Amino acid sequence: MRTTKATIFPFSWRLPQKDRTPPRPAVPGEAEREQRRILWHFLLGSVFLAGYLGGLWAGRTQEPEFGRSLARFYMDSSQYLAYGGVFGSLFSGSFLQLTTVLLMGFSALGVGLLPVFFLAKGAFYGLGAASVYLQGGARGLVVHWLINSLPDLFLLFVLLWFALRAKTMAEDLGRCLQGGSRLRRTMPVGKLLLDYGLALLLAALLSALGAALAVIFAGVLL
Repeated sequence: MRTTKATIFPFSWRLPQKDRTPPRPAVPGEAEREQRRILWHFLLGSVFLAGYLGGLWAGRTQEPEFGRSLARFYMDSSQYLAYGGVFGSLFSGSFLQLTTVLLMGFSALGVGLLPVFFLAKGAFYGLGAASVYLQGGARGLVVHWLINSLPDLFLLFVLLWFALRAKTMAEDLGRCLQGGSRLRRTMPVGKLLLDYGLALLLAALLSALGAALAVIFAGVLL
């Protein structure tokens, strides 16, 4: 009876082969992603605050005529008489800013452009506050904060939330360009557009609230 090698040695004594498949990139956990979100919001908030302080400093050194013109624009009571006009002004500004953040999300340079956007936004608000303070004193600054800055503060939180979504999209575009690969089908384009619609809805609700507060405070304080 013939005995084969497999019968005598039923087990394989070959050396284990090395796994040549490339390692998969590590996927960050939920805790790490949450930490990144907090750091990103802190970064944008700090940049906005730095721009605001810079705008305050620039407002002290600007031309007096420019400061008076800007203060008259903010403290003109005639533009706060009609609720519809105030709401339209607030929502149109919100629409333009959210659309700007959306376009940055579709750019590979969006991660760097978003801090610049918040820096410029803070500088503009700081310049307006300084102009109002130089012309109207502490009372004028409080009135300006209640009428103009409070609705803008509501919008700032919406912009910070939506900027995180735009940053995720911009990062995916940047990785595709750096790696020379095609755009993935799973890129969060639809999710970003859905978040954009939600941000517009929130901006409309906050603009309605801000317009009501502006009309009330302007009627009492101006």
